Amino acid sequence: MSRGYQALEIGVEEIRVLMNNAKNKDEFRRYQALYLRVEEKMPTFLIAKITGFSKSHIHSIHSFARTKGITSLASAKKGGRNRSYLTKEEEAALLCEVEKAAIKGGVVEIGKVHKLFEEKVGGKVARYTAYRLLHRHGWRKITPRPYHPNQKSDAEDIFKKTGQLWLKAQG
Repeated sequence: MSRGYQALEIGVEEIRVLMNNAKNKDEFRRYQALYLRVEEKMPTFLIAKITGFSKSHIHSIHSFARTKGITSLASAKKGGRNRSYLTKEEEAALLCEVEKAAIKGGVVEIGKVHKLFEEKVGGKVARYTAYRLLHRHGWRKITPRPYHPNQKSDAEDIFKKTGQLWLKAQG
């Protein structure tokens, strides 16, 4: 048998103030879950129905508030570049060096970009990281044309028709 739900000793006015100052709807709903528990003495399944959270999430909200305080429910920043080697500005500066060679008409090879990136970071980095860097900044792979620009397709067709016979006759 469970030991029951522990009481929350949190001031109702404090929760109301936090609800009014919530930055987004998820933060508001977390405070609302506390308010409904403390002020209205609602059971978990009703709070879950009103807020749209699951019952287990309501339990965790109440547990956080009880152990770590109300301020622990404030919205934390989500997402971001938490595991990046360089900031976006540093990456852009790195690509400016590469871009100078590309503007002159030179071919930008991934090996050179990768080497520059490793020098900037100061350690070994997977080669695919350089590909992702280029993709992230809008660079794309441009390959050489599969044909010569001065190629004459008529001459090619004639060769296809007569050249094979000529080669067989010679052989």
